[in-house]
Amino acid sequence: MQLFDSLLYWGAPKVAFLEVTNHCNLRCVMCAHAQDDLRMEKGHMTMEMFEDAFSQCKDDIRSLCLFSAGEPLLARNWDRILQHCIENLPKGVDINFSTNGLLFTEQKILPLLGRDINITISIDGATKATYEAIRPGAFFTPVRLAPWSGKDQVRPGAVKKHGGSFERLLNNIRLINTLKDKYHTDKPSIEIAFAASRDNVTELPLIAKLAVELRAVQLVIAQRIFFNEDDFRRCSLLFARELFDENLQKAVEICHQGRPGAVKNRGGISIIHGGTYSSLIPPPEGLINRFFDMRPNGRFACRTAQEHVSIGFKGLIRACCFIDHLFMGNLNHNTMMEVWHGAHYRHLRLDISNGRFGDGCKNCPFFQLLGRHEAACLRRLNTSSYIEASPRIEQPYNIFALNSEFQGIMDDWRHGRKASKTVIEGLLRLWQQDNYLFEVANNIGVIYALTNDIASARQWIGKAYAINPLDALLQENYNEIS
Repeated sequence: MQLFDSLLYWGAPKVAFLEVTNHCNLRCVMCAHAQDDLRMEKGHMTMEMFEDAFSQCKDDIRSLCLFSAGEPLLARNWDRILQHCIENLPKGVDINFSTNGLLFTEQKILPLLGRDINITISIDGATKATYEAIRPGAFFTPVRLAPWSGKDQVRPGAVKKHGGSFERLLNNIRLINTLKDKYHTDKPSIEIAFAASRDNVTELPLIAKLAVELRAVQLVIAQRIFFNEDDFRRCSLLFARELFDENLQKAVEICHQGRPGAVKNRGGISIIHGGTYSSLIPPPEGLINRFFDMRPNGRFACRTAQEHVSIGFKGLIRACCFIDHLFMGNLNHNTMMEVWHGAHYRHLRLDISNGRFGDGCKNCPFFQLLGRHEAACLRRLNTSSYIEASPRIEQPYNIFALNSEFQGIMDDWRHGRKASKTVIEGLLRLWQQDNYLFEVANNIGVIYALTNDIASARQWIGKAYAINPLDALLQENYNEIS
């Protein structure tokens, strides 16, 4: 039978989201930030906080996302943050950010050229009327005196304002492509994101054509999440399933055809989606396992909770991008790894593995991939309290101190310095700290088994297996003792 050697069960995060700002220049209808009854602290990440968060995650991650909520190009320290990433990220780590694309200028684009950067641009309408209705703001129409010069010339007497201008957006994306051609590079890559609802579902084929025309490498189609019952009943695709299926099928065909006559795009572009309601078109191969570690018995682990970390502009650590739930810790009071291996993350991950979903998980949009649209599409926000940007989230214990004690106890047992009874007593003291420590329960059970107390061994290994039924070591021990 096998023993655990450490309480640091989960590997370091592979993807880090750094919220460089949560300010935005738009009030999109599908965004939590645009809800009038949501009260939350707004601000920009300081360079001190950014460098602290960056230094704690850069050596282990494979991807750094300079985005969590808000428009990253509004960040007060955007230029310095980007340059710091370019200069200090280890080779092979890519940079990602999601943007509405309206604030790009030639000056903002030039530092991105030739870099391993992926830009996701949200376009939730393929026509001016639909786009500007979904992404409201103060609109203006720039007149360009020279093709893609990057400098807007406003008509005499017009007032220049920021807002969801469809023309400005398309001009900015074309400017990126023009500059890529000028400097002979295919980087940064661009993907288009589209939040589908009854307001825009008939434009799915048009957004596919637009994505191909704009030389995007990928089109991502998700179904819109709603924050109140009225909008949900009026706009959710749960009530227009055939219409969604019909238009998704057309969009998939267009993306696969690609751009006629363009060698680079002859094989089409990638399209990411959750599949049709009719199951005629399934999600793309491998997509479900990008977000879930699926098991044959229907259980699954959440890869976001196990592989991603989201750090807010003031150091609040969340398990994912939900802005009002799933607070795991605070970088001002603990290191990132103390939080990552701490009790809050441990309980969340293991609860999900056992099918217990807390408030932040019950309406996860990724559940759409599992065919659970009803659970995913309506998510009520926490509007009962003001959401601070840096609340004190206590860790019930110091996981690294507990791990040192655990390893010391097991080392004494292995080297015969302490009797099995004394070792079990020491492990029971750790168990009293947190009864989610399945590693402790397993080791108690194994030691009981080696002393021929089979009844106690079954009890403790059964406890460990019930806590973490997805672990192969525990499955093997449980089968052997049963």
